Amino acid sequence: MGDGTVGIGTPSPARDTLAGVRDTEVPAIVARWVRAEELRGARVEDMQPLAEELILLARRAQDAGELLYCWMSL
Repeated sequence: MGDGTVGIGTPSPARDTLAGVRDTEVPAIVARWVRAEELRGARVEDMQPLAEELILLARRAQDAGELLYCWMSL
């Protein structure tokens, strides 16, 4: 991928951890997540749908025996 993009697979324990998050735990997790320095200025109401989608994706990947992949541009 010589164009500055990188695709990496996440280890299955990371996928399984995300897949195992209970729906009732999401608001508290996101509330802690947005306090991270890297997410300065992020709001819970903006980040919660993203977290929910990521968790659903992890559940689907786990059910299918697949990994999650992250595509980045450097």
